[in-house]
Amino acid sequence: MVSESRDEVYKDGNVKSWILAEGLVRQLSLGYRALVVIESRDYMDHLLELLKSAKERLGLKKVLYAFHPWKEGAKDRLKAVKGFWSELDDVDYSSSESVLGTTYDLVVLDCVDDFRPNYLARLIDVVRGGGFAIIYTDDISSPSKLYKSTLVRHGRVSDLFEERFRKLLEAKEGLVYVNDEGVIFKPYLRPPRIVEWRNFKGVRVTNDQLKVLEESDFLFHSEDPRALVITAPRGRGKSFVTGLLVGSLLKGNEGFRAVVTSPSLLNSQEVFRGASALKGIEALRAKSGLMRAVRFGSSVAEWLPPDMASYAEGDLLVIDEFAAISNELLEEALRKWRKVIMTSTTFGYEGSGKAFRKFLERAKESHLVKHVTMEEPIRFPHGDPVEAFVNDAFLLKVEQGKVVGESEGVREVSREELVNSESLLRSAYSILLTAHYRNSPDDLMFLLDMEFQRVLVNFHEGKAVGVAQLVYEGGLNESETEKLMKGEENPGHLIPQRIVGFLGLKEFGRLSGLRVMRIAVLEGFQRKGFGSQLLRKAEELAASEGLDWIGSSFVGDYGVLSFWVKNGYLPVYVTSRGNEALAGFSIIVLKGLRPNVTELVRRLNSRLKERLVLTAHQVYYKMNPKLLALLLKSTGPLSWNVEAVEEDFRAAERYLDGEVPYNAVAHAYHKLLLKALSLDDLPLSEESLALMAARVLQGRSWSQTAVALNLGGSSNAEKAFREAARSLLNVLISNRA
Repeated sequence: MVSESRDEVYKDGNVKSWILAEGLVRQLSLGYRALVVIESRDYMDHLLELLKSAKERLGLKKVLYAFHPWKEGAKDRLKAVKGFWSELDDVDYSSSESVLGTTYDLVVLDCVDDFRPNYLARLIDVVRGGGFAIIYTDDISSPSKLYKSTLVRHGRVSDLFEERFRKLLEAKEGLVYVNDEGVIFKPYLRPPRIVEWRNFKGVRVTNDQLKVLEESDFLFHSEDPRALVITAPRGRGKSFVTGLLVGSLLKGNEGFRAVVTSPSLLNSQEVFRGASALKGIEALRAKSGLMRAVRFGSSVAEWLPPDMASYAEGDLLVIDEFAAISNELLEEALRKWRKVIMTSTTFGYEGSGKAFRKFLERAKESHLVKHVTMEEPIRFPHGDPVEAFVNDAFLLKVEQGKVVGESEGVREVSREELVNSESLLRSAYSILLTAHYRNSPDDLMFLLDMEFQRVLVNFHEGKAVGVAQLVYEGGLNESETEKLMKGEENPGHLIPQRIVGFLGLKEFGRLSGLRVMRIAVLEGFQRKGFGSQLLRKAEELAASEGLDWIGSSFVGDYGVLSFWVKNGYLPVYVTSRGNEALAGFSIIVLKGLRPNVTELVRRLNSRLKERLVLTAHQVYYKMNPKLLALLLKSTGPLSWNVEAVEEDFRAAERYLDGEVPYNAVAHAYHKLLLKALSLDDLPLSEESLALMAARVLQGRSWSQTAVALNLGGSSNAEKAFREAARSLLNVLISNRA
């Protein structure tokens, strides 16, 4: 037990006497935040004593309470806290995203029923400087907690994540850890770094904020599509400065209209607060009291939900926390709007991984993009101990480093080894983050606590350059398989659930396999065989254990699918609905490890082609044609005979000769393409097949085909299609001969 003054804080060993000790009050007065974690059988006694003292001594007014209201006893605990603040805000953890963009003096997190990293990191971050957060529970590592229970399999689960969490609590300054053995607390009292404030039209701004305002000039330098992307860790004032920018545009341009969107109106309050900070700008409020718009003369900026904002009219679209909005809506917004400002939190929990980077790449295809980053904190002083703890505990901000003394090549590392070597954990985890579309702190708990998994690391010159995270699936009994057949979910067995539940292949549930949950290689080491080395090692491991299959499930991406196909994996399943959050269809690839399973995989692979060609016009209409073409090239021939008669060939030739429009002979091209897809080997380039797939199978117009394949316009799309159609005819004619 460590204290600033044992006599002052722990009189006679009384645990309650630490509450609001002088060191903690001084820490808060310096503008730093504090985190109090109560893990004790007497958690309510400690909590209520702390709240009583905080109400009397600190005068905290704006309080947030988070819990699962439907759990037994949860509302009674809330009622006890409301005895101190009757007007506090309460939020269900499941809807906690709604409070992003707001700030509170005190946040109380009821972790009796759930200790979920994603919720904790998200809600601790809304505490302002000089305020603090409280986590209270009986046992943070209890397997009965809601999220933790999803990691339990066959009654087994680890608590490595929680043990690491406790050790960090004990080691870090500025945190209070209360348990049944006593209290550990070391105040953080370093003098805060002085912030250099600048003036922008009568409003104080930081150097980082001023940089954003200056860089924003490029948006309206010309009429071409331009986007300003602002990213920062939380507490840097990116939403506020975005509001200042919007307000400045309203004041400088008569009749200017801006649309602001975000996951909820509450999220955009900082934007409107920034805009209304400028003299003369009027804030318009909804019945709830929240600002819904700001106005200056004939100019206005108003909030709209994402689905409406994408199609609205105006001079500027502002997307606050864009990583929390579905890619489909973002894509639509980029097609519609020419001037866009997008903000996103980095090192966070709204999706700062692969989806973030992929969307930035997509934005650069249609807009000139300027990316501005912010680092200087504004909500709390630089070096805030709570921010440092959250970043370390949940590895929100990890960078690749050298792991000294490692041998070359691929080897398996245990979860215990990861948690005992911080450098190895950070190196491996930073690589895994790049592989996933929506990263969250939950991923770290899964990695450390889920027992039925394996981790492979590829080392090169003492550095981790590639990582594969593998989980065991399948081997289900009759009862479990029957449940999948009836449509029930089994989150621990993703691939069997899809194959059994959606394809009706009951026998697949009994097979045991290894799913490659994530596989990633550092940039600079990609396309050099490191990923394939990881797969070979995973296959050897699976075969040595007598497993039946190895596979993976991922959001459809041309480059990712190409990697799996190159390594001998066959696509066997594509979801019938696109993932709304990621604007993509999930794909399952498999490789059989026994002859009979290999044959089963081939059968599923051929059946996939049938589903694709029969439903591309409706189910897979929005799939990228290049991805669809690769799937068609990677699946076995159609099992049914397609009749293409002489009249079909003549009709196709008439179109190529310019005698008739395409629509007059579309039926003929449909039959001819199906005929080609029934061949054992289709000697048609992926580019040609993508054109045929877009126009013939998906039924896209010439302009839609041009957009999907970046062909520059309808005439270019039809010209390219004619060339592809000629190649198709040549293939079929040579096959007839």
